[in-house]
Amino acid sequence: MIYLNLSPLFEKKIFKFACVEKMVNYYIVVVLTAVVCLTFAFMGVKHFLLLYADISQRSVAKQKTEELARAIQDMEMIIRDFNAVIDTVDKIERKKIEFSDILADLSDIISESIIVSNLSYSFFSGNIDIFVLEGKSGTREEFLAFTERLDQSPHFKEINSPLSNVMKKENINFRIEFKLEI
Repeated sequence: MIYLNLSPLFEKKIFKFACVEKMVNYYIVVVLTAVVCLTFAFMGVKHFLLLYADISQRSVAKQKTEELARAIQDMEMIIRDFNAVIDTVDKIERKKIEFSDILADLSDIISESIIVSNLSYSFFSGNIDIFVLEGKSGTREEFLAFTERLDQSPHFKEINSPLSNVMKKENINFRIEFKLEI
């Protein structure tokens, strides 16, 4: 095969440089396009991660806020209960009620057939002045007479005697709850 070299050498160099320049421009465009695409992709990932981090931070902050709110509510309940105890003690002090008088009245009410095994003070939120009296009674009639005398006493109120206390006729184990009349 025969090649004819009709173009002068100078034009061949210009043509070669033009081809190289086109190739370089093409590669520059491809690289710039890739850089722009990667920039947009990384910006999207960055915004997604920032949004996710913000949501996570809000979730953690909300959880901490809820825990703090629960702790505050618990403290407020303790303070309310404590204030109620103080109010009760203050009422007793203002009326100058002596617990020895209350115990003396209770011992006068208890007959010989009633045996007291436990007298306790129960502390429940909102009901701070509940006393619990447990014991045994020989017969149902003696127990009913005892609860009647307890009900008539000026020191005791809201006497709660469950039906289980009067189910048996003899040898009754009883439990009575009552409040002090303050």
